[in-house]
Amino acid sequence: PQLYPNPASSLLTLDLAYDTRWMGKTVRIINLQGQTVMTVLVTDKNQRIDINKLPPGLYFLAAKKDDGESMKLKFVKF
Repeated sequence: PQLYPNPASSLLTLDLAYDTRWMGKTVRIINLQGQTVMTVLVTDKNQRIDINKLPPGLYFLAAKKDDGESMKLKFVKF
């Protein structure tokens, strides 16, 4: 998966076009303390994520599919 733009100020796009099995899965945004600060349901292969309410910093985007495959991406909010 691709996550862009990075760094971002208000909107991220998570490009999952290569694998439609991510549809219907929940993506978690996790801060450096390990706390889930946001959850997003994947409804589009180019999922837009509004990060306006997040304070500036470094975050991880994490998700897991039924088959056990997971993703963990890092992004910076400024």
